[in-house]
Amino acid sequence: MGLHCVSNQGVFIDRNEVKVLEIYGYRGRDRELRQVTCFLREMRFLQVMKVEIDADDDNKKQQLINHLLALPIRSSKFQIQFFSTFNWFIWSYETDVCIVHKCLEESVG
Repeated sequence: MGLHCVSNQGVFIDRNEVKVLEIYGYRGRDRELRQVTCFLREMRFLQVMKVEIDADDDNKKQQLINHLLALPIRSSKFQIQFFSTFNWFIWSYETDVCIVHKCLEESVG
């Protein structure tokens, strides 16, 4: 089951059914950060959060990633997957490992 909301209107979903959350165009605004904090607190069965970082330079991307990694989580098995145009960054709290996957190199090679 998927849910895609493109408007400012609210949508009700049972927070106990969400296992994967995808966020696109994350810029780290106060409202966005509050929403992500709420998602992490309320969605008890959340296993993976995929976040598309919308930043022009690597320093800003790293700052946004660090802010999200500092948020409290419910489970050590939870993963945050960050992506931008050409890279995936997967963080596992269980192993404290970050995997960087460069999509462009694989598609060209």
